[in-house]
Amino acid sequence: MSKSIPLFIVSLLGIAAIAFAVQQTSEVKKMKINLSNIEVEKDEITDSLIDAEEKIVDLEDENEALYEQIAILKDSLLEYEGIIDELNGRINRRNKTIKKMKKDMEQLRSKYFDVENQIAVLQKDAKANQDALQQLQAERDQLRAENDSLYIESTGIQQEVAAASADILELEIEKNKQADLINILENTDIFFEDIFLLKALDGPRQKKIKKDGRAWNYTMVNLVLSHPNERLLLNEQFVLKLIDLDNETDLAYIESNPAFPDSPNNHTGYLFQYEGEPIQLSFSNNEIKTGENYAIQLYYLKDGKEYKLDAGYRQFIKDEKIQKADPLTTKPDFM
Repeated sequence: MSKSIPLFIVSLLGIAAIAFAVQQTSEVKKMKINLSNIEVEKDEITDSLIDAEEKIVDLEDENEALYEQIAILKDSLLEYEGIIDELNGRINRRNKTIKKMKKDMEQLRSKYFDVENQIAVLQKDAKANQDALQQLQAERDQLRAENDSLYIESTGIQQEVAAASADILELEIEKNKQADLINILENTDIFFEDIFLLKALDGPRQKKIKKDGRAWNYTMVNLVLSHPNERLLLNEQFVLKLIDLDNETDLAYIESNPAFPDSPNNHTGYLFQYEGEPIQLSFSNNEIKTGENYAIQLYYLKDGKEYKLDAGYRQFIKDEKIQKADPLTTKPDFM
């Protein structure tokens, strides 16, 4: 009996050792799995950081281009203000000249009427000195000629002042339009509430773009425009463009209607007018698409020129995967 107890203990110890070894093996496996998961997560985080850095670089490039565009407009605004100041200075100088000329004309008329009185007195005197009379008449004619010359010159200067005033009015209008343009470009917020792709207007949403984009004929975009002074946006025109980032080309908007190809919307962008409400639009394009990355850029259209909006850029397809739209964190007052 005494011999069997140690043997039993040894057996127990052996079983415990085996259990411990199994447990340790299991723990090692778990640790390896955890390490593997950590490595995957690390790689994913690294990829995300690389993507974020690339996005930051792209956004910095976009911002630099936008800032350069706005800087040019602001320089133009300063030019308007400089020309207006110069014209105002010229008008002030010419008005002073006109004021002096009016004073000189009043003095000439006063002398003229004085000489006229002297001539009238001499003409009534039969014994008057004819030489003196003729001299006074010559002086009277000279005063009249000087007054007429001043009047003609004064009239010309007044017309010049009127023309300069009209130029200032036109420049002020252009300056205000330029200031409004800069205000719109800098302070318009764009919220892309929803962006999704369809093969058919009544079909399901696509989760990713397929080969050659054959299942992608419509890009549906729901967006909201917002500005502190909403009246600046009302009835203004905007153009939405889809950009193939890989091939650096704009997708053509192809409208299916009897007016094709003469419709104003058969070009490289979707043209619309802002009427104070959220915008829902369908960008139609059934051409073969070879890129894997696509972005939206919204432009403000003014006097036939397109201006990039500061907040109007959004990449909505990355590596063939459709990206989520922006959540509307702050709703505009009109909603």
